[in-house]
Amino acid sequence: YLQGLEFAIQDEQKTVDFYLEISDEASDAHLKELLRRIAADEQNHAVWFLYYFVKTK
Repeated sequence: YLQGLEFAIQDEQKTVDFYLEISDEASDAHLKELLRRIAADEQNHAVWFLYYFVKTK
């Protein structure tokens, strides 16, 4: 269970980094903002997984 949570945390963080990198390269302001919002949503997922990881450990 903890290994699954740890994997999920890392995966979500990689996804955050991915969307932020794409956002940095985007020239369209609306697309840039959308990608940053997606990254923030993914970061929230990572925080939830981290919460359950710490709570369970």
